[in-house]
Order: sequence, then C-alpha cells, then structure tokens
Amino acid sequence: MEAAPGGLGRCSCAFWLAVAFDALGLVILLLGVFGDVFFYDFLIYAGAIIIFLSLIWWVFWYTGNIEVPPEELEDDVGLLKKGRGLAGVVRRFSSRLSSGIRNSLRRNGGPRGQGAEPGQAKHRRDGSQAPVAFAMNLPRTFDHCHQALQLITRYVPSTSRFLMPILSDKFPFVQKSSRTLECYMHNLLRVSVYIPDLRRDIIELIISKMLTLDVSAPRSEIEEVESGAQQDANGASQDDCLFDMDEEEDSPLDSSRPDGAVMVHPVAERLDMMMTVLLAYIKDICHVNGSLDIEKTKALYRDLVSVFDKVVLPTHASCHVQYYMFYLCSFRLGLAEAFLDHLWKMLHAPNQPPVLRQAAAGYMGSFMARAKFLTVSTVKACLDLLVPWLHLYINSQDSGSKAFCDVNLHGSFYTACQAVFYTLIFRHNAILEGNMKKGLAYLQGLNLERIVMCQLNPLRVCLPAVTNMFAAITRKYQLVFCYTIIERNNRNLLPVVSNSTGGNSVSTNTNPLDTFFPFDPYLLKSSGKLIEPIYQVWEEPSDCMIHVPKKKVRKGSMEEEDDFLHGGTPHGDSVVGMTPGSYDSHLHSPRSVGSPPVSFLQRPF
Repeated sequence: MEAAPGGLGRCSCAFWLAVAFDALGLVILLLGVFGDVFFYDFLIYAGAIIIFLSLIWWVFWYTGNIEVPPEELEDDVGLLKKGRGLAGVVRRFSSRLSSGIRNSLRRNGGPRGQGAEPGQAKHRRDGSQAPVAFAMNLPRTFDHCHQALQLITRYVPSTSRFLMPILSDKFPFVQKSSRTLECYMHNLLRVSVYIPDLRRDIIELIISKMLTLDVSAPRSEIEEVESGAQQDANGASQDDCLFDMDEEEDSPLDSSRPDGAVMVHPVAERLDMMMTVLLAYIKDICHVNGSLDIEKTKALYRDLVSVFDKVVLPTHASCHVQYYMFYLCSFRLGLAEAFLDHLWKMLHAPNQPPVLRQAAAGYMGSFMARAKFLTVSTVKACLDLLVPWLHLYINSQDSGSKAFCDVNLHGSFYTACQAVFYTLIFRHNAILEGNMKKGLAYLQGLNLERIVMCQLNPLRVCLPAVTNMFAAITRKYQLVFCYTIIERNNRNLLPVVSNSTGGNSVSTNTNPLDTFFPFDPYLLKSSGKLIEPIYQVWEEPSDCMIHVPKKKVRKGSMEEEDDFLHGGTPHGDSVVGMTPGSYDSHLHSPRSVGSPPVSFLQRPF
C-alpha cells in the first residue's frame, strides 16, 4: 500500500474533524467557565462532550496510518494479488487442492464437479466408486490436523478444557459406517497421546459409545444372524434375510479383511472394528519396543478401571466391551489380582448400591472362571475371600427374622454364591489335578454343604444350568448332595399363566437375579483373535455323565396336567440351557462350543 500525499498520512479527513471537534469543544467549555451567562453549566458539559467525541476521529486517523508489512498481509488475509509469476501459480494450485480436500471431507465422497480418473477409482461393495486419491490423502490430512492441534495446545494451556466438549459433540452417530467410526476413534486415541489430561475422558467417551452398540445387539441376535449367514455360505436356502449389508458400503478397508473375519450383523461389525482399535491402543500404550512398560501400564490401568466403574459396571447385559479389562489384565498377573481385589472390595462394601455389588460379584465369578492366565493359587485366594464372607453372612441371617429366600433382601449373597458355584464348575479340575487328596481337602474345607443347606436356599435363586452342573460335580466328589434341595425347589416353583393374542402361555422365572456372566464366549471375529488365546473355554467333563430314568406318569387327569406344566415349568429333567453362563441360553447358541451337554443338566429322581 502506498502512503497518502502530505504530512498527515492517510485519513486526513478524520484528522481535521478531530481538530475541529477539539477546537469547538474547547471554545464552548471556556465560554461556560469565564462567560457571565445563566446557562454556563450547559456550556461546560456540552464542551466536554464535544471534546470526548473527538476521540472517535483521532482513533480513525491513527488506525488508518498503522503500517503492516506486506508479507504479513499475504500470510494472514491474502490481500496481495496472487496471479504474478511462478509463486502465484503454485499458490492457486495449493488453494484448489485444499478446497477440494475440504469439500471431500464434508461430503464423505468424491470431489464435486470433477470425478476421479477411471483408472484411479476403487469400487465399493454397493458398486459406487471411492477415489483413491482421497483415501491416500486422508492420513496426511489427519497428520496436519494433529500438528495444528499440538501447536494450539503448546501455546494455549487451557485447550484441554474446551476441546473435550467439541470432541464429544462431533462424535459420529453410532449407526455410521465402520470406517467413519474407526477413523474418528483412532484420531481421538491419538489426541490422548499428546494431551494426557484428556485420556480418561476420551476413553470414557469411546467406551460409552461402544456400550450403546453392545447393548443394542444381544448375544442371541448376533448368534442367529451369524448362523444364518453360515448356512447361506454352506448352500442352505434362506429367503428371509434379517439384515441388509448396505451399512458397509463406505468401508474401503473391509475389502482387505478376510471373509471369515467380517461380521454379518451390522452392529456387531461396527463394534468389532471399534474393539479392534481399542485393544490395539491398549497394547501399544503398555508395550515399548516389545516389552511391557510397568509404569505406563499402571497409569493406563487406573484410567481404565475408573471408566469401568463409571460406565461399564452399571450397564446390564453388555457382551463384549468389558473384555478390554480382560485383555489388559492378561499382560501381567498382578493386574488381574488388582482387578479381582477391586471387585471384591466393591462386593463386600455395605455403602455400595446393591445393583453394583451384584454386578461386581458377577464380574468376579466370570473372570475367575474364564481367565486362562489366572493361576490356581489366585483362584484359591479369591475363594478364600468369598466363601468365608458367605459363612459370615449366613451367621448374621440364620438367627434373624429375615432368614428366608428373598432376592431383594439378599441379592448380593445369592450373586456371590452363584459366583462361587460358577468358579468351581470351571476350576475344580485345576484345583484337584496334581494332588487329588490335597485338592479334595481344600474343597471340603470350604464347607459348601452349609451354604447349600442354609435357610436362604441359594440353589433356588441361582441359574438352573449352574445349579445342575454344580450338583453333578459336587456329587461326583461327594462334597454336597444337592438334588434333594433341587427337587424340593422344583416342586415349589409355581408357573405363571398369561394370556396373549396367540393364546395362553405358561412361563416361569428361571433367572430371578436377572444376572448374567460378563465374560461369556466372545462372538466378535476380528477382535476375538486377541481374546481367544487367553480365554478359558468350557471343557466337557465326560466322567460326570448322568443318566436319568424315565418317570412313570399315571393316566387320566395327571397326564394332562403334566403335559400342561411341561411347556413352561422347568422340571429337573428338562433342558434349561446349553451353557452354564448364559441366562438366555435356551436360545440358539451355535458359538458356545464345548458347552455342557444336555445330560449334564439332568438330575436323578
């Protein structure tokens, strides 16, 4: 910019207006001070106001004469002409490239008005084309965004306070494609690396979104869809497709994944992708150059446990998200012991809500049963905490007025009993092997008979699959004879007859605790490859087979009555479930490989 002619610089009009206002105001002010008029006060105030208004013109004149170097104008606001020489050509090309990338990001598709070359396009699953250039430039764009964010964080210390609400608001909707969720989640976790103060909040945000997906895809639904897809792949004819595959239309990375690792269920596919990213992040943070970093692992463990207590533990019937703690604890035995100790403290803390105490007992029992990396001594140590607490609870209740079976009053007790039964079902072989005499002495020292025979009657409340399997194992080793109590409980179990549009139905509540085992078999395929080596599957104890003789039924009305109750009342010789850990295991469970057979769930008369 060229300077205006004259010594006044630019905006000379503003300069002369300011001088005029000052002169006029000064004259009026002096007249009011020295003049002998009755309205002198008006002149004094008017003169002062006019002098004050002259400041506006002085500011205009001063601002118009501020000198700014041309380089700063070019970098900041681009006031220079951009069409001169080679620099102008490069500048125009860079501007067009940047605007094209921005438009592509906004549309999540190809550039507007000019498509990619035919040879540069990659087909998606629905037949549309995604430009390769966009896919190649996307990591570079993310890198630039992270570099800018790091600079802002360096010079603005309060960035973490206003950044987290923005990250939360901009999180994609959970029904978006797997690729969109993966990219956003990956970049969120990347932010947590160079802004450590946000790591716990970012992990909490991610896990809460994953839980939304997890609870919206029940285990039975995933198993049904996956088994149907498997039958289709084997040539079986299924005309009723339950789900559409269009949700994976914009996932360019899915084509590189093996067919066996892709989930047919759309929600399960998204959750599988997010679990894979989260587990990879946990591994990368805890391991440095291939070796476990103890300090970083402890810091991450504290953050993940805090998120577990706040988000995961209060969530009922989640199937997969909680496995991030399972995977983290597999890195070191001390982490698993610390996690079990944390659950134990929450279970026996009287100031905790009963719902959280029951959930902690369920997590504790399922973790001890399914964690392959746990040693027998660790399992025994946990049983030595749980079983004495059960005996103390029985001592405090047997002599009181509340010594009767009531789930609302004694929910924590029943859940802890079920955790002990469930753990013994899976771990009794490990306890007994090596030294059978010593192992039997340990099991007899637990005094399980007193727990089973107490007036609180835990066998009536626990899941029938767990109860029957526990009865079979304890009968084999002559620890407890449970079938008398099970028979009495079955006689006292009243069916509920309900009317519906389809007719009358008879049902019984076989899960009064409304409990579930959090570490039941993992169904997600891609992330399941990390869980499979550390997961204890059900091993069929063939020496516990129980054969049940048929019970003779009288003719007449009793036969009709038995036929009526047989549809809804779970008799002792009926199939209650396919795996002892699934409260809804009466549904199809093709993935529960190695579950207890039907004969294990039967009882002798």
